[in-house]
Amino acid sequence: MEYLDKRIAKMVNKSNKKEKIKKTWEEQLAEIIKTIPKSSINLGNEDFELKELLLFDDRFSIYVPKKFTEMPLEHIKQKYIHELKPQLVYENEKRTINIGFFVIEEKIEQSQIIEIRNIMKNSFIKLNPSSKIFDDGEFTICENKIAYYSFDSAALDGQIFNLVFITSLDEKMLVCNLNCLKKDMEKMKPLFYGIMKTTKIKNIILKEKEEVLEKQIDEQLEPIQLVFDQKQLLNLPTIATLSIRDYNIFICKNENGDTPLNNMYALNNEGEFIWSINLVEDGINKPLPNKNPFIGIEKRGEFALLGLDEEESLAEIGYYIGVSTGKVLYSMNMEKLRSDDKRTRGEGNI
Repeated sequence: MEYLDKRIAKMVNKSNKKEKIKKTWEEQLAEIIKTIPKSSINLGNEDFELKELLLFDDRFSIYVPKKFTEMPLEHIKQKYIHELKPQLVYENEKRTINIGFFVIEEKIEQSQIIEIRNIMKNSFIKLNPSSKIFDDGEFTICENKIAYYSFDSAALDGQIFNLVFITSLDEKMLVCNLNCLKKDMEKMKPLFYGIMKTTKIKNIILKEKEEVLEKQIDEQLEPIQLVFDQKQLLNLPTIATLSIRDYNIFICKNENGDTPLNNMYALNNEGEFIWSINLVEDGINKPLPNKNPFIGIEKRGEFALLGLDEEESLAEIGYYIGVSTGKVLYSMNMEKLRSDDKRTRGEGNI
């Protein structure tokens, strides 16, 4: 009986210890969030005095350590070899801590941010099974949803701790990556999360832009579809087909003068028309080659990954498509994807 009592006491103490650690982290983060705009922060016997940066036409505000400097473009190219390169990076003097930013020119809605975060997180861990996702979450600042996840990764200078968060800036996807050496993770993690939690976003919508947005919304509500009839659709030359969940997706080829039009359609299991995309004109906001474009599509989890290849070259960018809406959710560096696929399980299909 005494032995059992000791075991129970040990379990209770362990549980209390975990709860204490959790509260300590929350209290520490709350204090840092409160302190960042006002004074310096001491972490691991090192003082970090922060300054506010106004980026992207002063519409995005973020605090970074005052001693950090902007990384030269040539260093960005060297450091981010196989990734979507940040357009802007701030680093410490030793180049062991980085805060990078890049904007993806694809339209993004607030409702898509968590879904895109999940795609990024799941794609990364699938291609890097030895890495670990530490946590993820989401919150709202200035009426903008922010979704994040943290993980470790391998780099030339050792194991890296990363905190990535995404949000929208004027309907474009803004990605921020804060990283440091993994050995400095415990020291830098509170600061990284504090920086993330004190960002501010100012979306400026002018009168002219409001009119454009209203027109786009009207067009989305009443889209001009190239094909409505299922029988006509099934009689078109089919380039690729794919079945995901309750959706059957077709990529078909029409002729319009001398320009081949590749169009993407979705039907449900009952054969009812769901949506279509004109891939040449507006489906991906990037024109296809005028001559003999080849389109590849494959299933990636619950999403369709669309790759655009010319006859004699390979695609640079692929697109994750939401199978229920036909909307582009996230663009992918295809060169990196092919390289990762080859390393982990052989050549991909796109």
